[in-house]
Amino acid sequence: MRRLVVVLIVVFAIGLLTVPSLLLSPAATSGATPAWQKTSLDAGKVHAVLVHPTNPATVFTGTDRGLFRSTDRGETWGQYGTGIKIGSSTTLKVLALATAGDGSRMYAGTSGGAFQSTDGGATWSQGSGMFSGSVLLNYYAIDALAIDPVHPQTVYAGDSGMMTEGRVLKSVDGGATWTTAASGISGHDVTALAIDPGRPSTVYAVVEDSLYVSGDAGASWTKTAGGMEVNSSDAHVLTVLVNSDAVYAGTTAGVWKSRDGGVTWSALVVLPAVPT
Repeated sequence: MRRLVVVLIVVFAIGLLTVPSLLLSPAATSGATPAWQKTSLDAGKVHAVLVHPTNPATVFTGTDRGLFRSTDRGETWGQYGTGIKIGSSTTLKVLALATAGDGSRMYAGTSGGAFQSTDGGATWSQGSGMFSGSVLLNYYAIDALAIDPVHPQTVYAGDSGMMTEGRVLKSVDGGATWTTAASGISGHDVTALAIDPGRPSTVYAVVEDSLYVSGDAGASWTKTAGGMEVNSSDAHVLTVLVNSDAVYAGTTAGVWKSRDGGVTWSALVVLPAVPT
């Protein structure tokens, strides 16, 4: 629970630091107090939320019960899409969502691998080459996805799960086929991915609380050398965000920023250290 709270805090802090419009107070509404409301979605744990890039009233969520969609900004929800399953198995958990362009091509990371859709999530299929064998197929999960902003057919997926090999997987054909792109990464869960929008061959991956970087589109990886520590204790990296200005890392000790690709870091928002 502590880890979840820290993740929410650091993601919110990164948003404040990297999206200036979020620093502005919302327009006042006469007679109303800004507040959060729980939606009608009842699908177990929600792992991912994706807003349609051209129609903001359409929102997708990845849940323990599969993919759900709302077309009225979250007022009502319905289970959506077919094909997110393996063989005759029940619907898989949807752990990550991503889209590019007009939203017709979508990707879903699930408890049984990565799936892709070319019709806005209505139907889904799974590419080949993602796993070393079929016997343990259901024991592999994809917790992270990232799409190359310049070449949207190039997609990266982070492998985790009960039988994890700690891999970054890469597809250059929109998810039809996948290859391992994780030389240099230790054998642990890959839980977050981000691509430098100005240099799409530079990719970042959070691997078991550490941050790795690839400068050659995933062919090889190195652990970032810069230190992130508070009171002589290393900060465990939980998430990463990259824009044209810098790399931001959300950690168990706050938000850190690097302007040199992870060689050096400075603290932006420091939180009390939380045990992991």
